[in-house]
Amino acid sequence: MSKYTLYIDDNFHYMDEEPRSSRGDYECEDEATRAAKRIVDGSLRDLYRSGMTPQELLACYKAFGEEPWVTGSQFSAWVYAEQQCWELIVG
Repeated sequence: MSKYTLYIDDNFHYMDEEPRSSRGDYECEDEATRAAKRIVDGSLRDLYRSGMTPQELLACYKAFGEEPWVTGSQFSAWVYAEQQCWELIVG
């Protein structure tokens, strides 16, 4: 029996559960969190445009990106995305 389920909400439809999708069940929280982070990273790469600031990329992510979350976990896609925006652009 899996303990952690990975879901994805669409930030474009914030607070709307209808477009929510499941991306699998995981026995281990770390595995589920790594999968969620890969989704955020891919979303940020897709949204990034040359010359964007970290703040602009984060705003774009919060408006249009995929927001994964894991049942039973404290992982926050928005907190992780903010860290990654700075890492991606500033290094």
